[in-house]
Formats: sequence, C-alpha cells, structure tokens
Amino acid sequence: LNSFGGIGGVVHAGGNRWWMASEGLPLIFPVELDLRSPQLRPQIGTPLTIHGDPRGGEFRKVEAIALCHDRLLIGTEAMMAKELKSRSDEDIRVVMLDLQGGYLGDLPLPEHLLRLRPGMGTFYYRGIQGLSCSPDGRLLLVSLQRQLQQDGEASFSRQLLFRWQPNRRGFVHERDLMVPLDHQLGMMDTELLGDGEALILENEVKPQQRNTLSRFRIDDGDDISACRSLRDCPKARPAKKTVVLENIERLSGVNLKANEVQFDALARGPVLADGRRTLLLVNDDDHCGTITNPTSSIAPGFAGTTFTRVILPPAGRWPLPP
Repeated sequence: LNSFGGIGGVVHAGGNRWWMASEGLPLIFPVELDLRSPQLRPQIGTPLTIHGDPRGGEFRKVEAIALCHDRLLIGTEAMMAKELKSRSDEDIRVVMLDLQGGYLGDLPLPEHLLRLRPGMGTFYYRGIQGLSCSPDGRLLLVSLQRQLQQDGEASFSRQLLFRWQPNRRGFVHERDLMVPLDHQLGMMDTELLGDGEALILENEVKPQQRNTLSRFRIDDGDDISACRSLRDCPKARPAKKTVVLENIERLSGVNLKANEVQFDALARGPVLADGRRTLLLVNDDDHCGTITNPTSSIAPGFAGTTFTRVILPPAGRWPLPP
C-alpha cells in the first residue's frame, strides 16, 4: 500500500467487506478481511474512480470515510501546499458518493468551520479526521482533528453531530460538542458504537504512549453550536473522556524498538458469537518508519501498513483488561 500515500480511513461494509480511503491516489478501495479469523489476511480490490464531482474530483489529504444509507462519505483535510485564496479553492469537504464512485453532493458544513477569512476555520493539516455513522444509521459524527483557529489555544477536538432526515434523504446538522485531547497530534479517528457512546483514537509523536483509545458520550458536555469561537463561551463544558486502551501499538506485531506505529483509522467490526464487538485499526504508513526517521516511509526497517484487531468486552465492562 506504499503508493497509496497512507491509510486515512476505514469502514465496515458488512460480513468480510470493508472500504478504505487512502490519503493519496487511488482514493477509495474495497478490502476483504475476516476479523473473526485467527489470522488477518486482507485482500485488496479495485479502487473506485470518482466521477461527476463539479469541483474536479481532486482531493488532498483524505482522512476519513463512512458508509451510511448505501452511500460513501469521505472527509478531506486541505493542505498548505495550496493555500486558500478564495471561496472557489478547496476547503475541508464531506463528499457523498454512491457505491460506484458517482458524486451525490457535498454535506453542508457550518460556516464557522470554513476558512472564509484569515484566522477562521480549521487549521491546515488539522481538518476532518473522522467520520462515523451510528449502527442504526440515524446519526453521523464529523470529527475535526483539533479545535478551530478562532477557538484559541485550548486543546480539544470539535465534533459535529448530524441527524438523518428520512423526508430529505440526507443528514442535517444538529449540534457541536468538544472532546478534550491529551496527545500532541490530536484526534486520529472516531467511531460511534450506538446508545450514545463513541470512541476516540489519539496519537502522540513520542515513542512512548503513542496510541490511545478512549470513550465518550455524545450527550455529555455542552452544546457549542452557537460558539463560532470558544471565546464567545469560554466556560463551555467538554464531554468527559475515559481511557479504554493505551499503547495500542504493542498489539500491532511490529518491532517497536525499530519502528513507530501511528494508527490513523478506526472502525467497528462484526460481533463475535459470544456478543463481544470487534474493532479494526489501520496505521498510516506515511508515519510508520524508524524511530530515528519517523516521517520516512522508505526508511530502512519500514514496517508498512498493519491491520490490528481489538476485541471490546461486553457492555459495561470498561476499560479493557491488560
């Protein structure tokens, strides 16, 4: 997968089928992977060709994918390589596609998320980092890697909750919430589990304590939809976060003395016969080089793309055992 430019997102499509999104090209591709098997042996299919996008179908830094109501949603993170000069240039986007790659439209995003003027909207390289549809299809969570430019220095991930409107056959923005961050890079992905509970994956740039999985409730914390800037409501209460699993890189099978592992994609998988739920984590191969050269994908000892299975305990039994 080296030529794909790193894995930005993954979503379960039922059975042994998954969709994954790479940061570069090809953009979206199917994968066959049995998460209930003792050994993970992914088989990669033919990538989709996106067609019909009025903005040319060019995407930079794709970091999220979701599957909702038989449509694929991908979230982008615009890069500093092409600074935003006007509203016609690319900002963050959530693009909706059919399962053949046909463009269906853009999910409307609140204006305070967009870089319409200096100091407003998402930071470069810190745009949409997670997309997740609830198991019942009613909710869509759009997750930013960090706070907005106008939010100041506070370290948190702004989360946008959308609700499915059957009469409109689309999602409508309902509220914003914030989740505090503990790691330097910030939020790598989120996943809705149902019953109002969600998981958040964070990453640190240091070799120790690199990848952490925590849970939070989307009905916790204050609604900050009216806060175009946290300066407008500095006493807003963030959702509480509880660590579920730390140092996840130790599960990857990679020699951690020689390599670093940054997980960048998270998805809930099938339920096992005993009722436990599985999770799939995939690392970003652009950030899985040697510790002495952590940003080089072609460094000696490069670990490549890894697929890691995590089995969650039954509901109510948190955190995970050692």
